[in-house]
Amino acid sequence: MGKSTFAFLDSSIAIDGESTTIRIFSDNKSYSHKLSHSYGTIATLAAGTTLYEYDWAPTAQELTKFFEEIPNQTTRSIDVYLDTYNGSTLVGRYTRSLTVTLAEHTGQPTVKAYITTAQGGTVIIPGKTDVIIDDQSSTKYGAKKLMSQFVYDGKEYPDIYSMMDSFSSQLTTTAKAISFGYKVTDTRRFSNTQTMQYM
Repeated sequence: MGKSTFAFLDSSIAIDGESTTIRIFSDNKSYSHKLSHSYGTIATLAAGTTLYEYDWAPTAQELTKFFEEIPNQTTRSIDVYLDTYNGSTLVGRYTRSLTVTLAEHTGQPTVKAYITTAQGGTVIIPGKTDVIIDDQSSTKYGAKKLMSQFVYDGKEYPDIYSMMDSFSSQLTTTAKAISFGYKVTDTRRFSNTQTMQYM
């Protein structure tokens, strides 16, 4: 008799939302088992059977430390361990790899930005108003902020002044609200956009 073995029903899954079934084969009903990875326990399985099926739906929060190690990537392979116990004695460890992919809707940045003017006014005049962007956006799971852009009329601009040039021809003597987007992209190339409005 020796250590138990296991297999993944799906060896590649997306985080969050997808799950995989872990099928464990034991040759002794008296053995208990523990499933784990490098940063924590997945499940503890009591003795009593020679075939277990455990459904695991890992979350990005659960695997945060794994993704923090790859701030520029969305997919990685993690080792899952099955420890076999005879009573309190460790009989052995069996290892298999699972490929996990961070979905963009889960890992995209949280965009939070405010627009003000250095003059303290409420109106932007292209070429005359100094605009200040207070960017309080945050990235997730180890990613870093790569760039921010302004989006207007389906086009992207590197700064607010180049964007203002594109709609300055629309300005009149009457104040007009202009809606535009503030887009943040992280090192995984995940992005998110906040809609902003100013006069």
